Amino acid sequence: MNNSQTLIFCFVILYLITPIFAFFASRRKGRNYYLWTLLTLIINPVILILECLPNINFNQVCIVPCRACKQDISYAASACPHCGQPQRNRAYELTSFDRFSILCETVICFFQSIIFICSIFIYFYLYLFYSLFTKIIGHFF
Repeated sequence: MNNSQTLIFCFVILYLITPIFAFFASRRKGRNYYLWTLLTLIINPVILILECLPNINFNQVCIVPCRACKQDISYAASACPHCGQPQRNRAYELTSFDRFSILCETVICFFQSIIFICSIFIYFYLYLFYSLFTKIIGHFF
C-alpha cells in the first residue's frame, strides 16, 4: 500500500467508526441516538456539534437503593417516592465505558476538525486556482 491508499483507508475507517461513537455519545447525553447516528453517517463532522451539546438525562436511567428504606429509586431523585426520605443531589458519575467513549470521541473530533479545515482549504484553493489546476491536469492526461 502506498501513502495515498493508506490515507484513503484511514479516512474510510474514520468515516465508518464516527457514527458508532456518535451513537454512544448521544445515548450518554440523552439525545435521540438514532437521529444523531444517521446525521453523522450522512454528514460526518456533525459529531463536533454533538460533543458541544450538554447532557439532558443526568443519570435518570440509573437505579440505586434508598438510604433509608433500601427500595430502588432513580439516581437523580431528590426524595424517595416510597418513604419520602430526602436524597442528596448526586452528580453524574462516569462509567469506565463513558471515559473510554469520551477519549475516543475526542480523538475522532480532533481528526474530524483537521479533515474539515483541510477540505475547506482545498475547496478554496481549487476554486481560486481552478484554471491553473485544469491546465496542469490537462497536461498529464
